[in-house]
Amino acid sequence: MSRVEPDLTRWTVEELVGQVVMVGFPGRTVPAALEEALRAGRMGNVILFTRNIGTPQELAALNGALQGAALASPHRVPLLIAADQEGGSVTRLWHGATRFPGNMALGAAADPDLAYRVGRAMGRELAAVGITLDLAPVLDVNNNPANPVIGVRSFGEDPERVAELGAAWLRGLQSAGVAACAKHFPGHGDTAVDSHLALPVVPHDRVRLEAVELRPFRRAVEAGAFSVMTAHVHFPAVEPEPGRPATLSRRVLQGLLREDLGFQGVLITDCLEMKAIAGGVGTVEGAVQALDAGADLILVSHTWELQQAAVDALRTAVERGRIPRRRVEEAAGRVLALKERIGLLSGGAPVAERLEPHPERVGLAEARSVAEEAGRRAVTVVCGAEHLPLDPALAPRTLVVEVSDAPRGNAEDPVPARASLAEALARRLPGVEARRLAPAEVDGACPELTARAREAAQVVVAVRNAVRSEPQRRLVQELAGAAPNLVGVALLSPYDVPLFPQVKTWVATYSDQPASVEAAAQVLAGWLQATGRPPVRLTAV
Repeated sequence: MSRVEPDLTRWTVEELVGQVVMVGFPGRTVPAALEEALRAGRMGNVILFTRNIGTPQELAALNGALQGAALASPHRVPLLIAADQEGGSVTRLWHGATRFPGNMALGAAADPDLAYRVGRAMGRELAAVGITLDLAPVLDVNNNPANPVIGVRSFGEDPERVAELGAAWLRGLQSAGVAACAKHFPGHGDTAVDSHLALPVVPHDRVRLEAVELRPFRRAVEAGAFSVMTAHVHFPAVEPEPGRPATLSRRVLQGLLREDLGFQGVLITDCLEMKAIAGGVGTVEGAVQALDAGADLILVSHTWELQQAAVDALRTAVERGRIPRRRVEEAAGRVLALKERIGLLSGGAPVAERLEPHPERVGLAEARSVAEEAGRRAVTVVCGAEHLPLDPALAPRTLVVEVSDAPRGNAEDPVPARASLAEALARRLPGVEARRLAPAEVDGACPELTARAREAAQVVVAVRNAVRSEPQRRLVQELAGAAPNLVGVALLSPYDVPLFPQVKTWVATYSDQPASVEAAAQVLAGWLQATGRPPVRLTAV
């Protein structure tokens, strides 16, 4: 059996560069150009998005085809196949997979054992379909309510809680044989700018960074995180050069993460097509600067031409001496060591059993039970507990209004279908009038719904990220004027709650995955006592 040569000095520069690049692609089959690059060893790792993922059987077949191409490369090295399967609002596996509540729901439950079991259950499903690297957990401390990209992806605003739950979650994931990736180092929580669109700045001094932003990452390193993802965020207290993001900063990557925190695993960039990089030095130059600064795995998620150009630029930078060859050998060595660590390689040889898919292990009752427990234990009555549960005798005079979709953040893929609170509540309180509206229908339906609310004995409104949706805000305000005892349900961002001080009763779920929506319906109907607590302070944004 062919083995990976332990002496990387005998690898070509092109082969080394292939191991330090991760690329994405469109569709649910392997494009011919990508297959050729994998077979040649020019590219050695892949990231998947919802656009690539069908049923568990289809995903397993796709990953089998990807690995088959990689095993035809000169050194027969399997791929790291990655996905952002965070749970909650950033979920890539939908069809047939268990849909887990996300981090802020786990923050509301505040149980490290539950976080561990969610991570383990998720890891087992990922491993079963051939995903070997989960770009999760998010360890950003969300202490800025105006943060446009983290929000419910965070475990909360308390650094210790984020550290404890994040470490437990990643241990659970890695116990299933899937590498975790702590992100976004050194912290993307206290920003009001989305790095997909521009370069955020975290202006705090080192004392504050140590107390807040860095605490979860220190704990993750201590817990054995196999990889860490960089943030396209500028930290002047660590990197004095104006406008230099952490991803491109040797002071952050080598000085802070490697030397100070002692991290020895794989350091992955966030996607270099994001505007914080692409709008500055550019994606291709960013790839060169990131590797030179200390990154081990360069992520270019979407555009084939940029992926090819980045590979060419990295090879040229090494061949011309801009980046020392030993730097790319070091990075490739770490990636290969990770592949050994998660069982893709043994003694340098590919492990056939590890590459065997088991899609029948996805969506099992055990995983669903863990997801349902997370949903139940997260649901929170934020205020107005005295007005709950709803009176079943008044079900025929109860109006339930739900907005069926949410404004998407840039890290979120399109959602095939969202669970319906209106339908879940109608099953528990037969006779209620359930109205589910697409966002575009809200304004047109508002006058009729307001009139119906005036006649109803009980009114419930369920919103999804109203903090980013003017029509949803208008809907709640109109219903609150018509129904003084209006009950609000925040199905995603809990920061929706303080927008409406006139609404005296609020339930928060932090996720609109099925388990969370079902739990909210149970609380409203009196079938479940809510025990969750808000993991963030609910002040107006």
